This record gives sequence, C-alpha cells and structure tokens, in this order.
Amino acid sequence: MEPTGLFSLDTVEKYGLPLVLLLGAIYALYRFVAWALIDVKREFSRYHIQHASEISKLQVDVAEMKTELRLLAEFIRKDPGRK
Repeated sequence: MEPTGLFSLDTVEKYGLPLVLLLGAIYALYRFVAWALIDVKREFSRYHIQHASEISKLQVDVAEMKTELRLLAEFIRKDPGRK
C-alpha cells in the first residue's frame, strides 16, 4: 500500500522532510483552530439562548414585584387609620 498525496515519499524526496512536516503541522493547527472556533460558537450560542430566557423571566418577575410594591405604597398612603 503506497501512500499518495501530500505525505508520499515522492513529496518528501522532492521538497524535503522539514517542509512536509511543516505543512502537516500547519494543516493540523488549522483543523484544530477551525474545530475550536466552531465548538466555542456552538457552546456560546447554547448558553446565550438559555441565559436570555432566564433573564427575560427575571425581568417579568421584577416588573410584577414593582407593581405589587406600588399597590402596597398606595394602600399605605390611603390608609385612614394611619396618623
């Protein structure tokens, strides 16, 4: 089974081992960076969507609390038994 393509013996003889190894290392680095960027984007978007929904729920809860506090303050102001 004779390897063909970039890592064949003909390529090593033609360009030299250091250049072939350098190209292999650059390709491996490229694949790792591409994978890392895609993975980070996927994870960030998943957490972003989850946190956005949690924040929207918190905003609704805070709005409800503000309404209840306004009603309570209004009740305290209008209380006739209070001096």
